[in-house]
Amino acid sequence: MRIGLQVPSFTFPGGPEQIGPTFGRIARDADHAGLHSLWVMDHFFQIQMVGPPEDPMLEAYTALSYAAGLTENITLGTLVTGVTYRHPGILVKTVTTLDVLSGGRAWLGIGAAWNDEES
Repeated sequence: MRIGLQVPSFTFPGGPEQIGPTFGRIARDADHAGLHSLWVMDHFFQIQMVGPPEDPMLEAYTALSYAAGLTENITLGTLVTGVTYRHPGILVKTVTTLDVLSGGRAWLGIGAAWNDEES
């Protein structure tokens, strides 16, 4: 069995200035603990089942690139990448760049982008 970690929220104690340090610590701790994967959501706004739309939401592939630079082994991906707001060629280039620079650790989760407000 492989165990992964999803980070669905970037609302951390200390406010927005703590997003980078806290997310980085989560990624490093997950990597050092031997978890197999780290996942983020590909949303422009926080989804209702997690929090209000005003809550912080990072751009998925930038966040994963940041995590890649801080980790060595954990694989990295989006649970679902919204195809309605990402050009296919740019998406493929983005994910393959993350895969190359992370040493083959990127996953591509892809889906229909159900959230009407974003699509």
